Amino acid sequence: MATRVIRLTMTDESKKPQFQAAVGQLLEARFQNALAGDDEDIDIFCSDVQALSERDPKSAAAAEGVYYMARFAHTRAGLVGSTQPVWFETLSRWAREFADRFPEQQNRAASLLFGAARSCELHADAAQDLELRPRLLTESRLCYAALSEKFSSTEQGQEAAASLRRLSVVGQKLTQFTGPTIDG
Repeated sequence: MATRVIRLTMTDESKKPQFQAAVGQLLEARFQNALAGDDEDIDIFCSDVQALSERDPKSAAAAEGVYYMARFAHTRAGLVGSTQPVWFETLSRWAREFADRFPEQQNRAASLLFGAARSCELHADAAQDLELRPRLLTESRLCYAALSEKFSSTEQGQEAAASLRRLSVVGQKLTQFTGPTIDG
């Protein structure tokens, strides 16, 4: 049904609200199918998002598509991230793409970036794989950096700046602290 409404409304500017509603319904259906289905369902979901971006890369429909891809990566990371950590990296990349392409959607972008940064950081802390840990920390830093640079006025942007400072001191000797210790 949603695809039919999309076909009927996509070229008529006066029917833009109906087009947007149909896009939202289609993406939600494809999102649910991709989560519950197989690789073919994921491919269909991805091709729909790609088609929306190719049609008009800065449109509200394209923004919705990229947002749904980030949501999908976040959900997959939560479900299978312990055995397929690539989903954390995928989440980070989609969150950054959303923030780069649609900075006017500040709340969504900040939320995606912060969630991706924290997810990557926490999973890196728990990772036993010596190659995976630095990759996830890099993804985390990239999201925190984008958040603190582009959305510094938000609460998440301020927390991101603090997180970047915290991550920068890991492994460094702190010499600026002096005074008595527990031992006297």
